[in-house]
Formats: sequence, C-alpha cells, structure tokens
Amino acid sequence: MNALQEPLRINGCELRNRLYRAPVLEGAGDGPDAPTIYAEAFGANARAGVGLIIQGNSCTTAEGRSSPGMTLVHTRASTLRLQEATGAVHRHGGRIWLQTGGAGIYAMEGWHALHAAARRHPLTAVSKPRIHVRPALQGVPLNVLSTTGVRDLIGTFADSAEWAQEAGYDGVQLASSNAKLIHQFLSPYYNRRTDEFGGSLYRDEDQAVVERVAAVAAAREVPRAQVALAWLLAQPAVTSPIVGVTQRAHLDDAVAAVDLELSTDELAELGAGYVPHAIAGHR
Repeated sequence: MNALQEPLRINGCELRNRLYRAPVLEGAGDGPDAPTIYAEAFGANARAGVGLIIQGNSCTTAEGRSSPGMTLVHTRASTLRLQEATGAVHRHGGRIWLQTGGAGIYAMEGWHALHAAARRHPLTAVSKPRIHVRPALQGVPLNVLSTTGVRDLIGTFADSAEWAQEAGYDGVQLASSNAKLIHQFLSPYYNRRTDEFGGSLYRDEDQAVVERVAAVAAAREVPRAQVALAWLLAQPAVTSPIVGVTQRAHLDDAVAAVDLELSTDELAELGAGYVPHAIAGHR
C-alpha cells in the first residue's frame, strides 16, 4: 500500500488516508449561500477520496477578515449553519476541520473602501506597529490589546472551536501564517509585547538544532527540510505533522521525507540539540 493511502489517527480523529485538501481562501464569503458553496466543493473532494479537508480561514470576530471571501464563525448560529458542509463530507467518508483566525492590523476594515466605511471597531493590533507599517495604517484606529484583551481573544477562539465541534467539524486548525493575526503574535517583528504574550517562540539555543540539521543534510546531500521532517516523523508522539506548502518544492520535500530513514546516530545527534519549549501564550 502506498504510504499516502494508509489510515491515520490524529488524536481522536480517524482518517481513511493521508490525502489532505489544504485550507485556501475558497471565496465562499459570508452570504446565505456560503454553506451550500462549501458543501458542493468539499462533498466533491470527499467523494474523490480525500481523507482530510480543511476549510480555509474563517474569522472568529465580527470584524477582522482579510477579504470579503472569508466566512464568519463568530457566533454559535453562524457556525452551526455550516452543518450542510460537514454533513456533505461525512456522507462520503471524509473528515473536515475548520481553520480559524483573523487578519489583525491587515483586516479589510482598514483598506477595503466599502468595509472601512462601515467599520464599527478599531483594528486589533498585537503591539504598536513599527514605523515601516504605519503609512498603510494612516488614519485607521487601532486597538493594541491589553493582557486582558489577549485573554478575551483566546476566548473567542475557544468558543469558535466548541461551536465547530457542535456543527460537525472533526477538528480545528489555527491560521498562523501570512502575517495574519496569530502570525503577528508569533513574529518578533510585530510582537514587541512585554507581558506573558510577548517575544518570539524562537531562542538562541535553537541555533544548535539548525546547525545539526545542516550537517546531516550536507552529509546526506538532501535539503534541510527533508532532514527536519524525517526527524519529526521518527518521534513516537508525532502522528502527522501539518506542513505549510506554498511551493511545489515544499511538497516534494515533505513527500521525500517519508522515505528518508535517519540512522540511530543521526537521530541522536539531532535530538541532542533539541530543547523543548514551554507552551507560549497559554494559561
């Protein structure tokens, strides 16, 4: 059996294979026809045999989308209406997760003429924007989150996840790339906070891991990404890493890593440089 066709379990979610429909901006928007648009597209994916479908970035707050094509999941009612989509996937044996997030300082209420005119609240900012970003935000009101504000924001994600489960979604994925809201928390360029939610997730000691990965990759004559993923796949607690793919080469490296078998010595060398981090931004 091809490795991609093997069943997979991610926590309590059983997948019939490892074929994965990545989250993209489907453009369904937030109109009354959004559930049907999703149901038709995702139902076809599941019918074709895709094991896991992830619905693209959906916003947990009334404002804060990056484009009109995003769907709101900011209330129980707005989330439960998407049962049409989850039901279509389940009827064909697939599983579906909901990706949630927001745009932060890049929300369309700051730049889209129609939505900016109807804006009711300031844009959410992790920290005061750096000088390079300020021209794009000139005249746009910002709410730099307090510590309490961050905790309240976490609550919106928790509520959305609970409603998603009720709507039939099998899991939730947090949108944390492309300079969107969560990415703004993860990036030291945007996040200059001094409270418990500040700083970077990466530390000086992580350089040791980078150097060991580079050494093994050079000896193997393969890209570093393949070595890093092969090490990750060899860890007993890991069932399936979710890898961001924006180029064909990224996908090629991810697939090649499945067949890259690291020796016991290589695994030990890479593991020796690894320092587990405490969970950040969680209480």
